[in-house]
Amino acid sequence: MLLTVAICTRNRAASLRRALASLANCAPPPGSGWEVLVVDNGSNDDTSSVAASFDGVLPLRLVHENNAGLSHARNAAVAAARGEYMLWTDDDCVVDRAWLTSYAEAFGQWPECALFGGPIVPRFDGHPPAWLTRVAGRVGTAYAARDFGPQPVPLGLADNRVPFGANFAIRAAEQRSRSYNTRLGRGTALPTGIGEETEVLENLLGEGASGRWIPQAAVTHCIPPERQQLAYLRDYYQAVGASAEWRAHEARVGANIDNLSRFSLLRLALRSEVRYLILSLAGRPEQWIGDFIAASVTGGRLRARRAIEAHHRGHSKEP
Repeated sequence: MLLTVAICTRNRAASLRRALASLANCAPPPGSGWEVLVVDNGSNDDTSSVAASFDGVLPLRLVHENNAGLSHARNAAVAAARGEYMLWTDDDCVVDRAWLTSYAEAFGQWPECALFGGPIVPRFDGHPPAWLTRVAGRVGTAYAARDFGPQPVPLGLADNRVPFGANFAIRAAEQRSRSYNTRLGRGTALPTGIGEETEVLENLLGEGASGRWIPQAAVTHCIPPERQQLAYLRDYYQAVGASAEWRAHEARVGANIDNLSRFSLLRLALRSEVRYLILSLAGRPEQWIGDFIAASVTGGRLRARRAIEAHHRGHSKEP
C-alpha cells in the first residue's frame, strides 16, 4: 500500500521546514510505502529551497499551483497523488512520531472506512496574552483544536464528529470523486473565508460513508504571535459567519439561514458589539468573549449576504 502525505503551503518557508522535519522524524508505516507532496501555492519566499533540502531525507515531490487559494492547492495535490490513501496536514503543524503508523494501522483495521481524523493540539508560540490564555477553551476552533477522546469512535454528522483540515486522512478513491470548492476560501469573490475541506468531509459522511477517529494520530498546531490577537479572532469568526451563510444559500438557493432580514442581522451585530465593548472595560475576557464572537459571526453573515445579493444582481444583468 502506498500512502500520500499532502501539505499545501504559501510563503511559510520556516513553518514548512518544521513540518517536514517532524515528518522526517516519523516512524515509517510498516508494510507501506509513502510519499510527501508539497503543493507550493504561488510562494515567493524560500519554499522551493526548503523542500529541496529534504531531498534524500523524505520521499518528497514539489508541485506548483499558481492559482491562489487552498481549494486550488488541495485539488492539485489530489491530481498528483499516487497513494491509496491521502493524509492531510498543514504547513504550521508538527506531526507526532506515531502519526503515520497510527493511520496506516487504522486503514488495515477499518477497511470499510473512507475517512479518518486525529487530534489537533494548539501550541501558542512565545508568550500568549493573558486574556487569550483565559479564554483558550472558548476559542479552540479558531486554532483548529480537535479532540474526540481517547477511543477510536466512529465519525459522523450527528455529534459533529468531523475532522478538521489540519489532520485527516481519506481514501483516494473517495477523495478523487470530490473536488474542493474553489468558491470557498480566502481570496475568493464571495467572502466565505473557510470551509474548503469541511464541505467535502460533511458531504462524504452525509452520503453514507463511514469514518473513524484515530486518537494516536495527533498533530500539534503551532500558533505564531501574530495570530494570538483579537484582530485574528475577528477575521476568523467573520469567516465562520460568512461560510455558514454561503453554505446555507447553496443548500437552499434564495433562502437565508433563518428568517432574519438584513436589518435584523445588523441589529444583532450592533447589540453584541456594544455589549462586548462595555464588558471589555471590566477587563474580564470570560464575560465579553461570547459577545465578541457573536458580533463577529453576525458581521460575517452580513458581509456574505451583501456579496451574494451583489453576485446575483450582476448575473441577472448578463444577456
